[in-house]
Amino acid sequence: MKLKSNIKQQTLLFFHSLTWKLLCVTVCLFFLFAGIVTRVWTQRMTSQASETASRDLYSIMQVSNNNFGTALKDINSVTALISSNMSFGLNSRIFNYLMNGNEDDQLLLQYRRDAEDYIFSLCNFKSYLNGLAVSDLNGNTLSYGIFMNGKDLQAQPWFQELIQSDRDLLFVPPHYYDPAGGYPGDLVFSIARKIQHQGQVIGIVAADIKCSLLEDMFNVQNVNGYSMLILDPDTESVIFPLEEEKQILTAQELNLLTTSPHRKDGYFTTELGGRDCLVIEQNASMALS
Repeated sequence: MKLKSNIKQQTLLFFHSLTWKLLCVTVCLFFLFAGIVTRVWTQRMTSQASETASRDLYSIMQVSNNNFGTALKDINSVTALISSNMSFGLNSRIFNYLMNGNEDDQLLLQYRRDAEDYIFSLCNFKSYLNGLAVSDLNGNTLSYGIFMNGKDLQAQPWFQELIQSDRDLLFVPPHYYDPAGGYPGDLVFSIARKIQHQGQVIGIVAADIKCSLLEDMFNVQNVNGYSMLILDPDTESVIFPLEEEKQILTAQELNLLTTSPHRKDGYFTTELGGRDCLVIEQNASMALS
């Protein structure tokens, strides 16, 4: 009994001793320090991983943007060549058709066939070209692929805008190539050019490019839950997707995207729909020449 009493007293004395208190403080400080170091290390590693992922995605988007620009310029070069006022070579076939409407039917039919063969040779094997049309001011149209008829073409609001403006080229935002259509696969965006002879507009050439070009070029594999928006650089308004499909953002959220102070970095994070989102921005030049 006396031995047990001595052990109990010694134990109580140890727990009240300075040695025990120092040991407790040391252990607490160790775990506190370990917790702080772990937290700081985790935050730093998370930040570095996020920054690396952001840079990698930005680089992928740069490559996609360059590929998109190359595909766009390839189709634009077709419209530029067709609209070029050359009095010799194959391109003269276009002008023969547009400027010789008063010829006899047989000769006019030959001009039409020659022009159609020339257009086909330029447009063939361009997979993202939905259709191309050459039209005079009376609605007579030569076309390749799927394109609206001459009457519908002249009824487009941009047709007269192009004819009457000082610009030789017009970018037409995404729209349905069939005015009566409404299927996602019918979405195209267009490049339209004046065709002029001796300073006088005699027609236009318009190329419809499938919007699937955007989706294919900017498809980011292994990234879930992302959305693509295309904004007009002048008005900062969304031109793709169309109005009925872009309800994923509120007006306030769209304002956050267009006024963020970090846009110069090419990527930044912001809260959209109650979630933290990474926003990657690329400038795609539509100022084609």
